[in-house]
Amino acid sequence: MGEIAQRFLHISQVSYTASSSLFGEDKFSYPRFYRLVPITEQVADGYVAVVKKLRWRRVAVISHDSELHLSVGRYTVDRLTNNSIHVLTHESFGHDPTHVIKSVKRVNARIIITWIPHTVAVHFWCMVIRERLAGPDFVWFLPGWFKANWWSAGNDTSCSANKIKATLEHTLGGLGNSLPVTNLSRIIVSDQNVSQFEEDLIEIENSSGSVTTDIFLNYGYIYDAMWTIALALNSSISILEDRGLGRLEDFTYDSVEMANVFTEAVANVSFEGISDVHEYA
Repeated sequence: MGEIAQRFLHISQVSYTASSSLFGEDKFSYPRFYRLVPITEQVADGYVAVVKKLRWRRVAVISHDSELHLSVGRYTVDRLTNNSIHVLTHESFGHDPTHVIKSVKRVNARIIITWIPHTVAVHFWCMVIRERLAGPDFVWFLPGWFKANWWSAGNDTSCSANKIKATLEHTLGGLGNSLPVTNLSRIIVSDQNVSQFEEDLIEIENSSGSVTTDIFLNYGYIYDAMWTIALALNSSISILEDRGLGRLEDFTYDSVEMANVFTEAVANVSFEGISDVHEYA
């Protein structure tokens, strides 16, 4: 759908979640695509750096069999191998992780890097517990894109939410799309600091009657994506006028010249956001 939107409908896209390297590499299919999140391969580089820093030499890798997870799993294996770290096994699974977890147990892996979606996380980790692979003798790298309190969401396994949570002490995670913001006093594009924005966000959540922590997983990227679009459209107004291309509201899917202006405008955006100082050029 993204390829159709960009190549045939001439729509620029600014993503706060798309971490696949495909979108950035394939400029023919995605000529108007911009992202705010790090690509998953960069996260894998972070994992490998941790493994190398701690001088761990034997690692197993587990991937879900979807394209994104398999691709980054293979990338992780290559990066580990290139850094003289022995990959004991690289296993993948679809719905049932039983065989891959038993394989990891069979090769006596103690350091395991996983690339799995949050939809299988509960079932996956329950199997880890049942095979007695969770605890101080093991280090599991879990993706940072799991939802808040994922161990209690849709849990239909024999492992209680409390039991799963209690065994997560010896895992490393949060290196994915989740955004830890440490400098809360930094002034951002809206002339308020990050702390003030977070207070406003919590107030809105509380007043809506549906309080959830999930929004904090990507709130910085979401906020910055909206500002990117707003600033790009605002700067386009005078350019469209100077070139005699009409107004923003005159845009149609056939307006290639207007679409080019919008794409150029996004590329020239620069501002202090929550997640970073954004310059797309």
